Amino acid sequence: MPFGKGHLYFALAFAAVFLIAMLWSYIRDRKMHTTHYKGSLLVIVLVVVAVALLMWVKNLALQR
Repeated sequence: MPFGKGHLYFALAFAAVFLIAMLWSYIRDRKMHTTHYKGSLLVIVLVVVAVALLMWVKNLALQR
């Protein structure tokens, strides 16, 4: 099935509506997020650091 202009228009409209809905939902729930997820930024940073360390150790092991 070929990819036509109608598919492209639908994909763009869907992406726009989805983005607007996500932003509206986030803005509406912002107060709850600050109350219930206070330490979440630290957890995200620690996960990123752990993944970076694992990749670094893996690259060191592959170089030998």
